[in-house]
Amino acid sequence: LSHFIFHPPHRQRSIMPIGQPADATVFKTLYLDCVPHAAIGGLLNWCDAAQTDFFVRCAGFSPEAARQAEWTVTRSNTLEYLVPLSSWQRYVSPKAFISVKTSLARIGKTSFALRFSIESEESVALARLESTMVAVDPQDFTKPVPVPNIDLFRQVLKPDAVPPVYAIEATPSERHRAAFCWDVEVRASDCDNLQHINNAIYGYLMEDTRRAAAEANALPEALARPSDAGGFPRAVRIDYLDQPQAGDVLSISLWPDEVDSSVLHFEFTLPLYPNGKVVCKASLMCGEHPAAGSNGGSSSHSKL
Repeated sequence: LSHFIFHPPHRQRSIMPIGQPADATVFKTLYLDCVPHAAIGGLLNWCDAAQTDFFVRCAGFSPEAARQAEWTVTRSNTLEYLVPLSSWQRYVSPKAFISVKTSLARIGKTSFALRFSIESEESVALARLESTMVAVDPQDFTKPVPVPNIDLFRQVLKPDAVPPVYAIEATPSERHRAAFCWDVEVRASDCDNLQHINNAIYGYLMEDTRRAAAEANALPEALARPSDAGGFPRAVRIDYLDQPQAGDVLSISLWPDEVDSSVLHFEFTLPLYPNGKVVCKASLMCGEHPAAGSNGGSSSHSKL
């Protein structure tokens, strides 16, 4: 296995919520939101903040009910890009306004799913995200509990408000023996109020790992750079399996899918645990988007 260790510079969480409409959360982008290699983490950051705003303001929860709704961990994120690189660079520019519309799509006994529509100030749909959240005990973040105030959740359930997000069909196989490996230490600034690494940080780490692999000539050239059309994301799937904390060393493995050459797989492990401990698995689909050459904005495909 190729092995590198890197202590990255601080990844700024560049979120600037501004005056809000009734049904969406609006952000004014900063420079670090706009570059292609921050696209995954940037989108997850926006939706993370929009989730809080949804419960506090859009859904009309009381402050206490909104606080209880935030005692969750993210189980999975499924992200679909609706525009090609050229449109991303046009609409997601410094100081642009990005609108995130949030809807409650599903409710279970201990979990619920939120869908987010990320749109430009011209109302061009840039991406969609579906997040599955698990309610947890405030005293034990590994223990699922029933969704609190579930009657309030049912009142704001709108399964069709944001269209479904289409997921990557290729599923991660066992880690390939020739996978590229890259180690990084989890910092306190990577962690949220539950004291574990925030779900959006994995998006940045995926792109950091891809860059490290490209520098080591461990990736096909077409997939090496997100700033090229062939390497810009089309879809992302992240499954969160455990909760690394500040000071943990993450070993991130990266390898191309054996069947679909446009897909990269990632595995995040804690190597200091006996036999390693897998804490997250993810897949990234890259390549020229079906909307390339059009004006971009509405989803031009029904299946990735």
